[in-house]
Amino acid sequence: LIRLMSHRFFVNHSVEPNVEFELDPGECHHLLNVMRAQTGDAIELFDGSGMQFAARIETISRKRVTVIADPGVEVNREIDFEMVVGIPLPKSDRQKFLVEKCTEIGVTRLLLLETARSSVKIADRTITKLERLVVEASKQCGRNRLLQIEGPKSLIDVIQDPEFKKDYCRKFAHTAPMTRTASDADRKSNAGSSNHCVLIGPEGGFDPEEVRRCQEHDWEPLSLGKATLRMETAARSEEHTSEL
Repeated sequence: LIRLMSHRFFVNHSVEPNVEFELDPGECHHLLNVMRAQTGDAIELFDGSGMQFAARIETISRKRVTVIADPGVEVNREIDFEMVVGIPLPKSDRQKFLVEKCTEIGVTRLLLLETARSSVKIADRTITKLERLVVEASKQCGRNRLLQIEGPKSLIDVIQDPEFKKDYCRKFAHTAPMTRTASDADRKSNAGSSNHCVLIGPEGGFDPEEVRRCQEHDWEPLSLGKATLRMETAARSEEHTSEL
């Protein structure tokens, strides 16, 4: 009798069908101590590239689990366009919420911004931690492609990046009234793009000079309502606003 494990498991390397291999220690721990896995159990694997694999557990020891996978199939659970969110990293107790929700709603890239009012410094170990959170969120929500985390990047470098000028609808979260500087042609080109990049400010928002620079480079202001939102809530909300 083959038992079907309800959870998905991540492999950070290419999977060769019908060849036994060992799962990573973290996944072994989850299978052994949380799922109480047994030899012969059926599980699902994904490698972050869009592929998923039916597999079965071959051997179990105190800290090791080996599996054999069937040929992979590509299962697409992505949204139909590129969604890039640029945001300063919130304080540590809110980072998990930010990554989980961006993963769940289909954000493809998360740009960690450095702005005038940013309060959290970004170290290499921070990026590693966030990438682990992406994997955990992807396991839960069923995405087979991993959200990519990039940065830190300065706000000015992002708003001047030719990639976004050419292929993206460009917006920044800001509620105060302002005078538009973009030409009609620039605004039409921006609105007609199929991909989206939305920039969210830190606590306290973008400072006046950053707002001016965003507008100067044809990024349009985006309002998420009358309430003042936490930055990680704003990142979650922008996917569903009717203004995109």
